Amino acid sequence: MPPDQLAGGFQLFYGGYAGSLTVPLPGSTGSVDPWMQAYIAEGWARAYLLYGGDPAVAANLATMGTFHRKFHEGFVNTRCSIMASAQTVASRFGQGGAFRPWSQVGNHINGTQYDGNSNVAVFADTSTGWITFTGDSGGGSAWFSVPIDVGAKLFFTRDFFSISGKVPPPPFAEETSYRVVTVDLPNKRLKVCLDSDTTNMVVVPSVTGGPTYVWRLIPLSQVAQYVV
Repeated sequence: MPPDQLAGGFQLFYGGYAGSLTVPLPGSTGSVDPWMQAYIAEGWARAYLLYGGDPAVAANLATMGTFHRKFHEGFVNTRCSIMASAQTVASRFGQGGAFRPWSQVGNHINGTQYDGNSNVAVFADTSTGWITFTGDSGGGSAWFSVPIDVGAKLFFTRDFFSISGKVPPPPFAEETSYRVVTVDLPNKRLKVCLDSDTTNMVVVPSVTGGPTYVWRLIPLSQVAQYVV
C-alpha cells in the first residue's frame, strides 16, 4: 500500500480486490465513503475483541484496526464539522494521483477554504468554448443545484464516487482551478478561463469530450447560504 494512503487510513471501494487481510480494496479512483468505512472498521474492531489473542490472526487484526483508526481520527479532527453527512469524499489528487493529506480531503483545491457542489460537464463546442451540463443521473441538461455566476470557481476531476467520468479534453486539466467568465442560464452552459489568468481568456477544447465530473467550489464562509 502506498505510504500516503496508509497515513490517511483510506480504504477505497471502487476497484478490484487484493485478496489479503492486510491490504484493503485498491481502486482506480480516490473515492472513499465514510459510512462504508465506518461499518468495515466496526467489523475489524469486533474481530479484534473476539480474536485478538489468537497468534494466527492477531497481527493482521491489529494492522487493520490501526489503519481504520487513522481514517476516523483524520475525519473527526479536520472535516467532521462540514462533512458529517458526506456520502463520498475524495482522497486523491485526481484518479491515480497522490493521496491527499487530511487537511485537503473532500474539499479538493485549497482544502481549508472551499466546499463544493458537483455536476457533469460536456465539451461539445470546439469553436467558442461553451461547456454544457447534464447532471450525474442522466435525463438531459441540468444546472448546478447551487447558484453559479461569473467569478465562480470550478475544477474537473475523475476522483469522485466512481470512475465513470472521462478525462477532460485538452487543454483542460484535472484538479486545476478554472473561473467562470460567461454564463448562459437558459441553456445551462458557461465558459471558463484558468483561475490564474487575469486576462479572462476563454479555454476552448481542441476536441469534443466528456462527460466529466466538475465541482463548483464554494468558499466555506458561504456554505450556509446553500443549506436548505
